[in-house]
Amino acid sequence: MDNFIPDIDPFIFQLVTVPALTIGIGVTISMQLNRISPAPIITFLLVATTEWLVIGRITSWSWILPLVPLIIVGLIAFIKKYSI
Repeated sequence: MDNFIPDIDPFIFQLVTVPALTIGIGVTISMQLNRISPAPIITFLLVATTEWLVIGRITSWSWILPLVPLIIVGLIAFIKKYSI
């Protein structure tokens, strides 16, 4: 990780930076496409790629994190559908 992103602490990178970026990108693309299904797929691919490049392996975080944008996009779609 020293050569990839030298200025960010690994703890902060894994728990703040990666989730914020991957969830944000997944939700943004899903909202642009007006579909719920791309959110977890895009988030999983981004998290898995980032972990593979930085850590060298894929952790359980890659499987858990895609549920968050799925819930966020689902709530946004529900609110849009049933708003007055």
